[in-house]
Amino acid sequence: KATYSAPEGWVATGFYDYKRRQNSNNTFSNGTTAATAATYAQDIDSTLHSAGVSLNIMPRDDMNVTANLYWMQDDFSSYLFTTSAARWTNGVIFTLVDEPNYKIDSWVFSLGNDWQYNEKLKLAGSYTYTRSKGDVASGTVFTQLQAATGTIDSIIDSSLHSVSLSADYTLSEKATLRVNYIFDYYDDNAYDLLTNGVNTLAIGVSYAM
Repeated sequence: KATYSAPEGWVATGFYDYKRRQNSNNTFSNGTTAATAATYAQDIDSTLHSAGVSLNIMPRDDMNVTANLYWMQDDFSSYLFTTSAARWTNGVIFTLVDEPNYKIDSWVFSLGNDWQYNEKLKLAGSYTYTRSKGDVASGTVFTQLQAATGTIDSIIDSSLHSVSLSADYTLSEKATLRVNYIFDYYDDNAYDLLTNGVNTLAIGVSYAM
């Protein structure tokens, strides 16, 4: 992570994070005796990348503008086995089918602004765009999912647009009137029936004791 504060008043921050987890200490064995047994490792491999940059600018003393861009990748793989009998059955046979991989990329962009209009009124607005795309499996598993439901269960391909507008008005030293409007629009290219928009309006008063 690195942060830079400019003499002009703007601040920029960037980061990158990498995590990897592996598990290969579990095994499956075929056959009933040591002489006929064949052993397969479980071999789970999970990798997570995340990175982002943010920028904060104050063009005026009563206004603040922020912009953010983030990326994350989830990459997971594990062996797929098949068998026609329960594990506790004598002489069970496990067959290695494939090594399916789950890999999804997500991007998030947001732009926000807050403005202290006067001593009593503060206005704010923001826009956020989220995009996720990738395959939930590969190889044999992906082929079977595509044959069963098409793109619904085999891929992730969606986007979310979110717009928020809010106003805080000071009624007294202890009371504040808050109004917040949010519009969310979700677009799913893998399953069109999930595509829709939602409007939310919240009005309330906060009181400090």
